[in-house]
Amino acid sequence: VEAPSVSTKKNISDISTDLRPNASASDPSQSEHQRSEQLATLHQKEQNVFSGLPPLESNVACNVIHQYISTTSSFLNSFIADTNASHGGIDHKLTVLEKQMALLESKIASIPDLMPEEKESDEVSSAEEHKMEGNEIGDKGQKESDN
Repeated sequence: VEAPSVSTKKNISDISTDLRPNASASDPSQSEHQRSEQLATLHQKEQNVFSGLPPLESNVACNVIHQYISTTSSFLNSFIADTNASHGGIDHKLTVLEKQMALLESKIASIPDLMPEEKESDEVSSAEEHKMEGNEIGDKGQKESDN
């Protein structure tokens, strides 16, 4: 298998520049039409560049594909291992933080007159609940007397 010539490499780099999106197209249909024209031009350039090259031998193509799959799976495995380790570290930090928060909350709760507003609001809400229960009982009594 022959290595591509310098002119072939240059033509391949020219092909990749044709794939850049054009920011000047504002109409979606115009942009779509322009994109299809770019793809047609790209296809024509590929035909010109690669028509002179012989196809890859099957064992070479299989080796390239195998190498790509092996490299990709190795990357994904290492990425998953790294994310799992990071997740484990974050989980440990959250557990420590939860324990520290529980300890801090218990220390704050042990101070008797730290937040008197809460006691007053608890007493008010208890009185309101008691009052509402009384109204419900009164309403039931009224309904029974109406029947």
